[in-house]
Amino acid sequence: MEYVGLFVCGLLLLALGVPLLAVGAARLDRATGRSAFAVGLALAALAPCAAHLAFGVACVIRTAPNAMPRLALGTLVGGNVASLGLVLGVAALVRPISARGKVLGRAILALLAVTLLFWFLAADNALTRTDGAVLGVAFGVALVPLVLAARREHDDVKAAFAVWVPERTKVGIAVLLALAGLAALVGGAVLASQTAIPAARVLKFSAPVLGEVLAGGVLAAAALVAAVLAARRGHAELALLLAVGPALAHLTLVAGTIALMHPLVVEELVALNEIPAMALVTGLLVPVYINGLLVRRWEGAIRAACFVAFVLWLVLRK
Repeated sequence: MEYVGLFVCGLLLLALGVPLLAVGAARLDRATGRSAFAVGLALAALAPCAAHLAFGVACVIRTAPNAMPRLALGTLVGGNVASLGLVLGVAALVRPISARGKVLGRAILALLAVTLLFWFLAADNALTRTDGAVLGVAFGVALVPLVLAARREHDDVKAAFAVWVPERTKVGIAVLLALAGLAALVGGAVLASQTAIPAARVLKFSAPVLGEVLAGGVLAAAALVAAVLAARRGHAELALLLAVGPALAHLTLVAGTIALMHPLVVEELVALNEIPAMALVTGLLVPVYINGLLVRRWEGAIRAACFVAFVLWLVLRK
């Protein structure tokens, strides 16, 4: 069980590195003169992806074994189920989410479209470098309506995203936090990637399942804590973006970057079962969009139950 403990320690380091890097980078970005709204919006949507990107890159740059790219892909699939099931579900259980940001509606539509694109590209049991380039372009295309919507946001919505930017943190401390976050991400990625396969053997998990069950869930911890705090304080827009934004980036920016570095093999079970399950959880955003960005407590319970059911299904299936 030593390798399992080391693997979990690596994942926890990755999870810890996200808030450290986010706080430090947000303060430094704010110091350049960018608006607090723009900084808060970008960091809430993209910061949680840093752990998945670091871990995925660490997996595919290893020359052996071949299971590592499968692990990287499984982490992205499990990460999206965790974001849209666990993170959004628990946040809604803490306090029903009633958001009104225009950018959030656009983000949900973009995520639905990107999920279908990802599913289509993975249907041939591989994400090639060409597929990676397509996903990267999809990320750029998705940004256009999001930026346009952000420019037309109401002042109260802008304030909701700006509220978490650490305005009073000294620049020197922000630099130290950002460096500490980077160190935690790099160290955690190296440790987790080196111990992943031995841990999978001990647990008798396949590489994709290890990524979907353990890595996907643990790496969502930072977003989960942030979303719960945002929901408790009544910042519904921030709580919703912390679930939708990373899910969108996982399937485009992160998956595209990793596939460009190393083509990803999509196992038959993943293509036929796990990716459709991820798409199903993503599809639960349709009523959220139709109902004006409202997530009730009972809907949050369903989402959290979906995540638990997904994990149990994978564990029992082994």
